[in-house]
Amino acid sequence: MVESAKQPPSNKESDKKRDAREVINYVRALEYGLQQIGKLPICNRLLKEVHKRLMLGVRGKHKMPGQFRNMQNFIGRSDRITDAKFVPPPADHVERCMYDLEKYTNNVANDNLPMLVRIALVHYQFEAIHPFADGNGRLGRLLISLLLCEREILPEPLLYLSAYFERYRDRYVARLWEVSHQGAWTDWILFFLNGVQHEAIDAGRRARRILDLREQYREALQKKGSTAGLTLVDVLFDTPWITVRGAAKLLHMTYNGAKNNIDKLQKEGIIAEGPRLGRNRIFIAKTILNVLESNDDT
Repeated sequence: MVESAKQPPSNKESDKKRDAREVINYVRALEYGLQQIGKLPICNRLLKEVHKRLMLGVRGKHKMPGQFRNMQNFIGRSDRITDAKFVPPPADHVERCMYDLEKYTNNVANDNLPMLVRIALVHYQFEAIHPFADGNGRLGRLLISLLLCEREILPEPLLYLSAYFERYRDRYVARLWEVSHQGAWTDWILFFLNGVQHEAIDAGRRARRILDLREQYREALQKKGSTAGLTLVDVLFDTPWITVRGAAKLLHMTYNGAKNNIDKLQKEGIIAEGPRLGRNRIFIAKTILNVLESNDDT
């Protein structure tokens, strides 16, 4: 299920910093998980390590990152459990529930269900257990990407189902709730599979746009003879943000040399300075992000 607790009053600048940090954490946590799945199965040990990285320095950072919860949580818009829309298992049941889920996730020989259906079942069960004190929604969606890659359905995490779940959030929450209260598995599985189909088609469309944009950027920089700029552009299409220190390390040059190359990309409109994270100035490839994040239902 999905948490929907009360939020403090919004401050646009702090919200941007928070969102940027959460995105960075998500990417790093996913990269870590993908590196580990060749060494480990999708197991509770791995999920705890991924969760620890997901929660580093963001909302929920003090709520037992990397550990299963030791308290009762609940999902709803009130601070009172009596008003909750859904109450996950008690804390002393979490270890057992997650052990059973780990066992089911990795025991693929005992049923003939299609793998995408199994992943839909695993995602529901993880959200229903809600094993962590915070960050369950983020980790539950990340888990889908890990499973798609670990089961070799995709070579890379190219399918971003989070976008589909957010776009149809009310329907997503309703389908999960209906499984818990009415046993409506078919409706949930169909919703999940429709999301996979929708995002697969959309991913192909975005990939074509990204390739065209990459070619456009490379052509502009080649005309200016900027070899270092070409290197940075290639990196931005992998991770659409960069810092001067990161660029210096990547290009094997001084801080000032890297800054000059960052400035060139700014003049070309390829990147723009984003919100600071601590002392670091972050430069974001907004056009690339716009392609990745655009809500395109055509």
